[in-house]
Amino acid sequence: SLSLETGFSEEKINLLIKSWANTSNDADPRALGMQSAVCELFGMELSKYQKDGLMDSVEAWGRWNDPEYSVELYDTIKEDGKVLLKAMYDKTQRELKAAGIDKIILYRGVQGVVAHVDDILKDKANAMGSWSLNPDTAKDFAMRGELGQEEEFLKGVVYQTEIPSERILSIPKTGFGCLNEFEYVVLGLPKGQIDTVRVTFSAEDIPVEIE
Repeated sequence: SLSLETGFSEEKINLLIKSWANTSNDADPRALGMQSAVCELFGMELSKYQKDGLMDSVEAWGRWNDPEYSVELYDTIKEDGKVLLKAMYDKTQRELKAAGIDKIILYRGVQGVVAHVDDILKDKANAMGSWSLNPDTAKDFAMRGELGQEEEFLKGVVYQTEIPSERILSIPKTGFGCLNEFEYVVLGLPKGQIDTVRVTFSAEDIPVEIE
């Protein structure tokens, strides 16, 4: 188990995993600490979006004076995260190797992108990113509003790409990952490398009904 491999209590592991389930970025020091941990562990760097978010968050944490949002908590999560992520990655790789999986096709729903089906795009991913085995799950995320509501004219797309197994950090069975979303947590690429993705769904291509 992850508890045996890390020396952490089950409670501590559950709290660390919950930090990913709640939010993978935003202003939460737990999530940002995890993203920074994976960068140090696997030789990557935060995306521009994450760097900007971290700088804004650190400034905000100082103003809030709340121990739940602090640089100290971020640093603790980052160090604990490196231990947990290494164990999680090793466990995932053992599972994939045992299943004979060396690469897999995954899908990701993205908002705010104007593109069309079969377009080939470059995607500078975050240090860790959520992808899904299920294209319908990815479509749900592509069409989801900020508060979870459906928005008729929201511009969303679904990316499809083939990921080598060595970039799979976690699946629901091994750590991070939501089972009912068929989630695979994927490592980003080293600095200077960019993923190529194909668009398999686009809100731009939905016919507009004229009353």
